[in-house]
Amino acid sequence: MTDLKTTAIKQVKLLYAVLKTNKNELDSIIKNKSDFYYSYDKIKRDKRGEIVLQNGVPKTRPINSSNGKLKEFQNIIAKKILPTIPLPSNVKG
Repeated sequence: MTDLKTTAIKQVKLLYAVLKTNKNELDSIIKNKSDFYYSYDKIKRDKRGEIVLQNGVPKTRPINSSNGKLKEFQNIIAKKILPTIPLPSNVKG
């Protein structure tokens, strides 16, 4: 596939092609989005790598991570679509 330009995706069909999917699959993922996430708690650590405690108990951070086709779509969007969109000079990161 050729490189995308900022304004390249003007039709839904092209979005399906870039995501390597079709309307039915994308609609199904949207309808059942909770099936494409899993949650877990991660123990918080400070800058030195030490476990952060609160009242003697390790503090945790909830993680809600995507999986399956949703994760694939997110990766494609992050790698092929978002880099083609120019950001204002004052936007960093």
